[in-house]
Amino acid sequence: MRALVAIANFGTKNRRFLDRLLREYRSMDLDTDVVVLSDRPKELGDDAEVRVGLPDGDPWTLPFAHKSLFEERKNDYDLYIYSEDDTLLTERSIEAFLRITEVLPEDRIAGFLRYEQDPHGNRFCTSVHSHFHWVPGSTERFGDYTTAYFTNEHAACFILTRDQLRRAIDSGGFLTGPHQGAYDLACTAATDPYTRCGMRKVIPVSHLEDFMLHHLPDRYHQRIGIGMGELHRQIEALGKIDGMQRNRKALFPSVKEFWRPSFNKSYYEKPDQDLLDSIPQGVESILSVGCGWGELENRLISDGARVVGIPVDGVIAESARMRGLEVVEPDFNAGLAALSGRHFDCVVLSNILQHVEHPEQWLRALREIVCPGAVVVGTVPNLKRHGTKKRMGISPKKIADPYRKFKMHLPSRGTVRQWLTESGWRVDYLGYGTTEESSAPRQIAGNVVPELVARSILFRGLQ
Repeated sequence: MRALVAIANFGTKNRRFLDRLLREYRSMDLDTDVVVLSDRPKELGDDAEVRVGLPDGDPWTLPFAHKSLFEERKNDYDLYIYSEDDTLLTERSIEAFLRITEVLPEDRIAGFLRYEQDPHGNRFCTSVHSHFHWVPGSTERFGDYTTAYFTNEHAACFILTRDQLRRAIDSGGFLTGPHQGAYDLACTAATDPYTRCGMRKVIPVSHLEDFMLHHLPDRYHQRIGIGMGELHRQIEALGKIDGMQRNRKALFPSVKEFWRPSFNKSYYEKPDQDLLDSIPQGVESILSVGCGWGELENRLISDGARVVGIPVDGVIAESARMRGLEVVEPDFNAGLAALSGRHFDCVVLSNILQHVEHPEQWLRALREIVCPGAVVVGTVPNLKRHGTKKRMGISPKKIADPYRKFKMHLPSRGTVRQWLTESGWRVDYLGYGTTEESSAPRQIAGNVVPELVARSILFRGLQ
């Protein structure tokens, strides 16, 4: 079996990682031809071809150079492998890909997740962060394999068989010039087979270890990602959910109809200090609606509060449980029914209301389960920040029903005020969160015109 391997390597910074990849391919029993896509000539040995050139002059377009290479040699190999220069694909993973491909339907491609390792050998899945999540109800059984859909299609590496490559080319979505959308240029080049060619990337969760790739720099795990133990617990929960029809849905549509991913609900939010500071001291019981992995709620628990969460879905609920949070079913009405007879001093809505079709109905229903004098605190995104609406090509005045079009409202302070007052809450505070910008000019701008810099609109309502 012959394989064509294309590795994108810009400059010299990642040379040690590139050398590690080359050693790995040279050690394989697989008959491989390696082509390194580069911005300059390089001496890599007689068995590594160097192909110099940027598709359109922008350094970030270098990864797209593999497309013309694969098209030129589409009839010459059994496998076509593309990877960035710091992601290690092993022979074990290639063999696992070949085995599962024998039982997958034509429109499914086995894909990978990436991990990093700390100095103690602990591994963290860095593919899991931000709004990326397992989709409840996505598990499928093919022979001895169970697969599931994870919304982060980028793993800096993919494998295609000859037939899959031909299918991708014939779709018209593969042989395109550099472009970007939900992902940046480099990531887009590595995800087009899944996002533009009529095929879906699936993760073989029953054989997960074979489909985990090491991101060699090991530099992101302190900021993003989850431990492997937590990942396995999520996958276990995913399997249980698929056996329970009532739990297969999410709290609200989690993927939007426009390409900017930053407005999707984050499943892995860091605690928002502005939001925490908005909660009155001494609050004993808190309901968090639309909670993710539970970091915010864990802070509240550490401060002595009793916290219950209605999670975004039943998979992320497992992460919230690991952080000490009591959770109910990921359904708003069913969740409130399960809490019948209990009352809360505070309701937290962290970046939730814009995702709900009728926010005023949720806010009105929440008034029924809070104590007299209770507060509701929350955030929604500040769409004025850096002209976000303009960059998105959105003019709210020209869109009669933004939620119907985007599965998301386009909130302003006026919108939030209307939601609160129509549902019977008294507006206590409505402003902008603290800017997170590091540069002095932007910090000054945040103090003078916070609506242009702040990430969030912050609100607090009184019962």
